[in-house]
Amino acid sequence: MSFWYYILTLNTISLILIVMRLADYMKRNDWARSFVAWKLGVSEPAVTRYLNGDRLPNAEVMVKIYELTKGNVQPNDFYPLRPKRDVQ
Repeated sequence: MSFWYYILTLNTISLILIVMRLADYMKRNDWARSFVAWKLGVSEPAVTRYLNGDRLPNAEVMVKIYELTKGNVQPNDFYPLRPKRDVQ
């Protein structure tokens, strides 16, 4: 499965969040890096860096990614989720 599953427990309710990465969305839609680069107005090496995690898209590009993927890939998807620690 190419989705990340995060299970959060809030009291006794469990929520499952499915986070889709850009690479997953591209694969699912059979999109080439050159196509995504053209649609985003960036270079193909920039898309490669986004996919490898070597570079974060700027705010303008993140909005374009959100629009291009119809909201399936969101800015938060570029940041790893970490478990919340209890503060005492």
